[in-house]
Amino acid sequence: MNVDSKLWKIVPDLHLKKRRWDGETIIYNCNSGDVHLLNAIGSETLEILQTAALSVEDLATEVSDRLKIDNDEHLHSSIQDFINRLARLGLVCPF
Repeated sequence: MNVDSKLWKIVPDLHLKKRRWDGETIIYNCNSGDVHLLNAIGSETLEILQTAALSVEDLATEVSDRLKIDNDEHLHSSIQDFINRLARLGLVCPF
Protein backbone atom coordinates (compact mmCIF):
# COMPACT_ATOMS: atom_id res chain seq x y z
CA MET A 1 0.00 0.00 0.00
CA ASN A 2 1.30 3.43 -0.90
CA VAL A 3 1.98 5.49 2.24
CA ASP A 4 -0.15 8.33 0.83
CA SER A 5 -3.14 6.02 0.36
CA LYS A 6 -3.16 4.65 3.94
CA LEU A 7 -5.99 6.18 5.97
CA TRP A 8 -5.16 7.70 9.35
CA LYS A 9 -7.42 8.52 12.28
CA ILE A 10 -7.23 9.69 15.87
CA VAL A 11 -6.94 6.76 18.27
CA PRO A 12 -10.23 5.82 19.94
CA ASP A 13 -11.00 7.48 23.29
CA LEU A 14 -8.31 10.15 22.89
CA HIS A 15 -9.25 13.35 24.70
CA LEU A 16 -7.45 16.52 23.66
CA LYS A 17 -7.81 20.14 24.72
CA LYS A 18 -6.34 22.92 22.64
CA ARG A 19 -5.59 26.63 22.68
CA ARG A 20 -4.45 28.74 19.72
CA TRP A 21 -2.12 31.74 19.92
CA ASP A 22 -0.48 33.62 17.04
CA GLY A 23 -0.54 30.76 14.52
CA GLU A 24 0.52 28.08 17.00
CA THR A 25 -1.60 25.63 18.93
CA ILE A 26 -0.95 24.02 22.29
CA ILE A 27 -2.51 20.57 22.64
CA TYR A 28 -3.03 18.97 26.04
CA ASN A 29 -3.52 15.20 25.95
CA CYS A 30 -5.96 14.51 28.79
CA ASN A 31 -5.14 10.79 28.64
CA SER A 32 -1.38 11.09 29.19
CA GLY A 33 -0.88 14.63 30.52
CA ASP A 34 1.51 15.39 27.65
CA VAL A 35 1.56 18.83 26.05
CA HIS A 36 2.41 19.44 22.38
CA LEU A 37 3.11 22.68 20.50
CA LEU A 38 1.87 22.61 16.90
CA ASN A 39 2.36 24.94 13.97
CA ALA A 40 -0.58 25.85 11.70
CA ILE A 41 -0.13 22.80 9.44
CA GLY A 42 0.01 20.40 12.38
CA SER A 43 -2.95 22.05 14.07
CA GLU A 44 -5.13 21.84 10.96
CA THR A 45 -4.05 18.25 10.30
CA LEU A 46 -4.97 17.15 13.82
CA GLU A 47 -8.26 19.04 13.70
CA ILE A 48 -9.19 17.34 10.41
CA LEU A 49 -8.28 13.90 11.78
CA GLN A 50 -10.65 14.46 14.71
CA THR A 51 -13.55 14.41 12.24
CA ALA A 52 -12.50 11.88 9.59
CA ALA A 53 -10.00 9.17 8.66
CA LEU A 54 -7.99 10.43 5.67
CA SER A 55 -4.89 9.68 3.63
CA VAL A 56 -1.88 11.99 3.62
CA GLU A 57 -2.87 13.07 0.11
CA ASP A 58 -6.40 13.97 1.23
CA LEU A 59 -5.07 15.67 4.36
CA ALA A 60 -2.74 17.80 2.21
CA THR A 61 -5.69 18.86 0.05
CA GLU A 62 -7.78 19.80 3.09
CA VAL A 63 -4.93 21.63 4.84
CA SER A 64 -3.97 23.58 1.70
CA ASP A 65 -7.62 24.62 1.21
CA ARG A 66 -8.04 25.71 4.84
CA LEU A 67 -4.72 27.56 5.10
CA LYS A 68 -4.70 28.86 1.50
CA ILE A 69 -1.23 27.40 0.84
CA ASP A 70 0.23 25.39 -2.04
CA ASN A 71 -0.58 21.70 -2.11
CA ASP A 72 2.93 20.62 -3.09
CA GLU A 73 5.55 18.00 -2.23
CA HIS A 74 6.77 20.06 0.74
CA LEU A 75 3.28 20.05 2.27
CA HIS A 76 2.87 16.30 1.66
CA SER A 77 6.26 15.64 3.26
CA SER A 78 5.46 17.86 6.26
CA ILE A 79 2.15 16.12 6.84
CA GLN A 80 3.67 12.65 6.43
CA ASP A 81 6.42 13.50 8.96
CA PHE A 82 3.80 14.88 11.35
CA ILE A 83 1.61 11.76 10.99
CA ASN A 84 4.66 9.57 11.69
CA ARG A 85 5.39 11.57 14.87
CA LEU A 86 1.75 11.35 15.97
CA ALA A 87 1.78 7.59 15.37
CA ARG A 88 4.96 7.19 17.47
CA LEU A 89 3.26 9.18 20.25
CA GLY A 90 0.20 6.92 20.04
CA LEU A 91 -2.16 9.73 18.98
CA VAL A 92 -3.10 8.41 15.52
CA CYS A 93 -3.36 4.98 13.98
CA PRO A 94 -4.08 3.47 10.57
CA PHE A 95 -7.78 3.05 9.86
